[in-house]
Amino acid sequence: ANTNLYDTQNSQLISNDYRYVQVPLQAGYQLRPRKRLNIAMLGGLLTNWFVRNTVGDELVVRPDDGLYRPVTLAGTAGMRFRYRPTQRWSASLAGIYQQSLHSGTRPGADVLVRPQTIGMSFGFDYHF
Repeated sequence: ANTNLYDTQNSQLISNDYRYVQVPLQAGYQLRPRKRLNIAMLGGLLTNWFVRNTVGDELVVRPDDGLYRPVTLAGTAGMRFRYRPTQRWSASLAGIYQQSLHSGTRPGADVLVRPQTIGMSFGFDYHF
């Protein structure tokens, strides 16, 4: 008999709240279909410095605990739309996808973490 069957009645939902400091390195290609509108396709790498993970609102894991790698790399891809109605002002809308390139935990850890993120940003810019 197989004793390793997964019992859905006893499953648990565990939430993780990861905190990283990120330093991006991105390159893009910009299209200007109209004078006031431009579209940029972005890609690159993010360096993630692990700050902490809060598991289930109770357990806080920090870098000194030795479970997570202190620094990980992630690949990024995204697009940005920018509208510039005047010479001084512009508005932008961007979407980005980020995927970890390797496990966020140290070798030999019982937990495997490969974070991925999807995000959007909106902003107004004043150009000098």
